[in-house]
Amino acid sequence: MNEIFLINQRDINKKTTIQLNIEGEIKEISSGTIGTLILTTTGKVYEYHEKKVKLKFDEAKKARVAFSHFLILKEDGNVYGYGRNRSAYLPPKNGDTKEFTEPIKLPFFEENGIEIIDICVGCCQCYYLSKNYTLYASGHNSRSELGLEERKSEVYPPQVVALNVKRLFSDDYSFFFFYEDFNQNFFASGENGTGQLGIGSPDSPKIPQIVPDLCNKKVITISCGYQHSIAIIEEENGNQDKPFHQIWIAGGPFKTDYKFRKIERFEERRVISVTSHCWDGCLLTDRGEIYDYNKNRDFENEIKPEYLNPISYINNYRIEFGISSLIYQAAEDFILIEDLQKLLENQEMTDFQIQGIDGSIHKAHQLIVQTRFCRSKKTSIEKITQCLSQKTKKEIQSFLQFVYTGKTLYFKEISEIGKELGIENINEKFGGSRKVRKSIIKLFSDEETKDFAIVVKDKEIRVHKIILLARSDLFRGMFLSVVDDFSNKVSDYSQRSFKQIYSIIRILYFDQIDSQTDSKTINDFQDVIDYYQLNPRMRELIKNRNEKMNRRKFKQKEK
Repeated sequence: MNEIFLINQRDINKKTTIQLNIEGEIKEISSGTIGTLILTTTGKVYEYHEKKVKLKFDEAKKARVAFSHFLILKEDGNVYGYGRNRSAYLPPKNGDTKEFTEPIKLPFFEENGIEIIDICVGCCQCYYLSKNYTLYASGHNSRSELGLEERKSEVYPPQVVALNVKRLFSDDYSFFFFYEDFNQNFFASGENGTGQLGIGSPDSPKIPQIVPDLCNKKVITISCGYQHSIAIIEEENGNQDKPFHQIWIAGGPFKTDYKFRKIERFEERRVISVTSHCWDGCLLTDRGEIYDYNKNRDFENEIKPEYLNPISYINNYRIEFGISSLIYQAAEDFILIEDLQKLLENQEMTDFQIQGIDGSIHKAHQLIVQTRFCRSKKTSIEKITQCLSQKTKKEIQSFLQFVYTGKTLYFKEISEIGKELGIENINEKFGGSRKVRKSIIKLFSDEETKDFAIVVKDKEIRVHKIILLARSDLFRGMFLSVVDDFSNKVSDYSQRSFKQIYSIIRILYFDQIDSQTDSKTINDFQDVIDYYQLNPRMRELIKNRNEKMNRRKFKQKEK
């Protein structure tokens, strides 16, 4: 069961909780004027309406919602659409704008042997990026919102807009778009009456124009409204390891010289999600703060709802509350998954090796693979090794990514591997961060596989080296040091009690604080986090738990 939350942007501390009965975990939410699509980690697409969900598609890679239609990219590179055909995603017949209620395959790309790897939508526009990085577009071009020189209300079949395209940016209520090429140049085209393209003038160009302020910068994303654009740019933070985010905005009621301008410098926080619709904009930081933008203010309003997880996802939504509403979904297990992702990427202390059919070499950690897939007699390390030895580099990398994070972009390949291993519906049974977390939690009580001990005041806490390696930089440095005289045991010198150390070790497996933990122990966690050099995001986990306990105590006193 997944939860999403609706919050009214005009009264941010009011929320509606909605339980969703869907397969897998929520991977992505796309909302627009016409409705909401929810893409899960199993590749299924659900349409959400009036607190109910309906399965619309399977094996999807991406799903997007426009003003009056839905667009879905399948894993095999084909594109499907439904809704009104005003955007000409299907061949128009005498101006027919018939509404299609179920996804229909777009014939143009299949007929011409074109594989699509990314999609994007505007108000009445569709953008498609092919495997050879050619940008195609169809729909309305009366304001050059497709980047085609000939302005007309209906463009079909999809036309080539640009070559060497890396990324696309547009949203459901925008009449313009941005794209980035492989040389870090940014281009924009479409409606530009308030300078939302950031090209230095309010003129609407007939073909894409370069956006000087964004070129050669590390642009994380661009969110497009009706009269404004919001860019999130990452910059180095001096000697600090963690870069900061800057907010740049173009257009809107605060326009000056029709260029992008810096709004806010987030030296101690990062942007998790940003969204735009019409005149509104909203961004969420890793501290759980919401920064609000609309036609009356310029990101000056900072709000921090007490319920908002600092690791969440927000998107505009306008069915329940009208035009100024948000939908968001909290990502509970983000810290654990982030640490396991780094464990896979760093390739340290690996003890499991696979050679693919193309000669590629892949390394992993046997304990992680075992705890995820080898708890039944059907599957074994030997069987996994044999199966993967007949796979390509891409297939093996996708499988290992799925093992460590529960996520993949290649559902079809993972399903085929699952069938060969004797696991039917592997995406449903093992996909998603919650399933990964459950596997790691089982390790906590698995005494047979524990290979290390932390001695606290003459008492031992048995643990797994691989968990300490993934989650503590102190132990990582210890395990990777040349001198390894401690073997399988080490004494704790943090001067903390056995109960405190045991509680923090438990958090490393569970990624959450035990509800029975007392407030004094929680208060002392901050020092232990520093001593063991845990992921800095753990601080937010501790802080949120502490604040909830304090609020509960305060309410009890009031009663």
